[in-house]
Amino acid sequence: MYLYNRFIPKNMHRAIILADGPEAIELVDEVNNNDRYNYFFVRIIDKKTATETVDFETKLLQLIEKEKIDIIVANTNDGYLDKVLPKLFDLAFLRFELTFLDFYKVYEDTFDRVPLSALNYEWFITNVSQAKSPVYDALKRVVDVVGSLALGLVLLLLLPFIYVAMRFEGRGDLFITQERIGQFNKKVIVYKIRTMTENRSASSTWTNEDAKEGNVVTKVGALLRKLSIDELPQVLNILKGEMSLIGPRNDIKGLGERLAKEIPYYNIRNFVKPGVTGWAQTHQHYMGNNISPQSLEETKIRLSYDLYYVKNRSFLLDIDVALRTIKTLLSRFGVTIKFHR
Repeated sequence: MYLYNRFIPKNMHRAIILADGPEAIELVDEVNNNDRYNYFFVRIIDKKTATETVDFETKLLQLIEKEKIDIIVANTNDGYLDKVLPKLFDLAFLRFELTFLDFYKVYEDTFDRVPLSALNYEWFITNVSQAKSPVYDALKRVVDVVGSLALGLVLLLLLPFIYVAMRFEGRGDLFITQERIGQFNKKVIVYKIRTMTENRSASSTWTNEDAKEGNVVTKVGALLRKLSIDELPQVLNILKGEMSLIGPRNDIKGLGERLAKEIPYYNIRNFVKPGVTGWAQTHQHYMGNNISPQSLEETKIRLSYDLYYVKNRSFLLDIDVALRTIKTLLSRFGVTIKFHR
């Protein structure tokens, strides 16, 4: 099969995309610049083009025939396509001449995250449920308890060495508490190993903003962060039922409130229990050596990953996150593992 895929050329399908905005451009760039896909876009038609083109419906059908289009990816939520949709439906589902795909579904399948432009009240009603199933919820809780007990033993073994290393660097608390946002926006007191010179438990700033005010990551703290050891005391929160091993990473209260004011629907990520690791942490790469978002734009991307998890969460997806987390930690030791979902 490997030799077949490598030497037999793919049947490349020709496609057009009827969608607006940066997410449409992002999708076209990804597909057209990556040979892993068996199709490519020959044209992107945005709202301005569609609305300013005289007799758009006829010219679109002519384009489909002339360019021998096999696939149409369209954002059917855009009202300017209402007149042409019946014709496209006829071509796809009655005459079987092409494949008609929903833009948001293609974007989500391509990037493993939800496009933020898709978000509205109808999307949440359709895609977000409080409980996936009693079996999943019970199994997840068992794994959380067993996993946190195992990680707790690892923490106990490491603590003496961490304490000694911290003393070489100076004085300061070994542990800190932070007021964070938990499930349903409830306040949660989270336990961590101190990694910065000061503990600003209600901070509304990112790490790079703290540094400008003299609150910096210590040398020991940098290593602990790189290996995520500073997160291990959160096993106490997991045992108390306030957190899970896997879920959207919760924000410090001040920062979370700041982001909720600036990003629509931001608090929906708090619909499920927060986790020590999550879908976003195993997929997104942040600026520099940071392991969390350090800008509004990075936070929006993290939200799109978090909503993918909220929508699709399952035991298999949790296993996927766990394996990717192990891969990420090993890569920080210089070990590379190929992993395909």
